[in-house]
Amino acid sequence: GPTMIALAFAAILISHIKPSTDLLFQLLNSKLLSTIGILSYSIYVWQQLFLLAPEGFPSKTLQWNTIPVNLCLVAVVSTASYYLYERYFLRLKSTFKA
Repeated sequence: GPTMIALAFAAILISHIKPSTDLLFQLLNSKLLSTIGILSYSIYVWQQLFLLAPEGFPSKTLQWNTIPVNLCLVAVVSTASYYLYERYFLRLKSTFKA
């Protein structure tokens, strides 16, 4: 079941680590997926407020509460969070690491 799916997914990813001209390799290494990977922690932190917000939360009560709008809001807020907040701490971490 789920374990086999996870193993198959891991095998596909591992088999496409080395550079190639394969379409799947090109897709996994595209600029869009690289950006999503960089923003993944910010997306993880902020997605709950827009996609699964509790009743009464402002994003639930607005008339424009639709999946496409919420995905755009997650993208904007997570990008702002990364560039205005997280990057500073990542640089600080690398400074102390060296």
